[in-house]
Amino acid sequence: MDSGAAIFYATEGFTFSESVYFVDVTVTTVGFGDSVVPNTNLGRALVMPYAIIGIISLGLVITSIRTIVVERAHIRKKLVEIMIRRQQRKLRALKRRAQRRHASVIGVSLMIMGQSAQDIHSKSMEPYSQVLTREELRQQKLKKAEKYEEWYSVGFSLLAFLVCSLISIEMGLLSDFLVCRGCHF
Repeated sequence: MDSGAAIFYATEGFTFSESVYFVDVTVTTVGFGDSVVPNTNLGRALVMPYAIIGIISLGLVITSIRTIVVERAHIRKKLVEIMIRRQQRKLRALKRRAQRRHASVIGVSLMIMGQSAQDIHSKSMEPYSQVLTREELRQQKLKKAEKYEEWYSVGFSLLAFLVCSLISIEMGLLSDFLVCRGCHF
């Protein structure tokens, strides 16, 4: 955009900040219709190709950013699903082992001890239920972390946009200040 501003600065005699303003308004297709318009034939001839190329470039940049964000979220989702499946397999294996280990003990114990054997069995299954509860809590925390990460990404993008905008504005103000002082660059 600054190259376009430099072109219109040179051809139209705008100040640099007016050139940046004109280029931004043209490329973003806002078109306020104010007094910053090209007055020379060369400037008018350059507006259409510049606008078309600038709009397409801006669209490609926005599309690329969106694609990166969407693909990144998709990859993270797949990784989370893989981790959850892995944890679920471990939990199922743990449950099967615990059931097999206690099945023979319970069968013999029920014949010998009766109800107290059931109590022993339920106590022996407690570690599995604790593991299951811990896994459910971990999944809830993971979902919460994903939401925070999405908001963090949006906030970071806005911050980057604001920083770039402020730098562009400062460059325009600095160039106007230098032009007013007679320092042409």
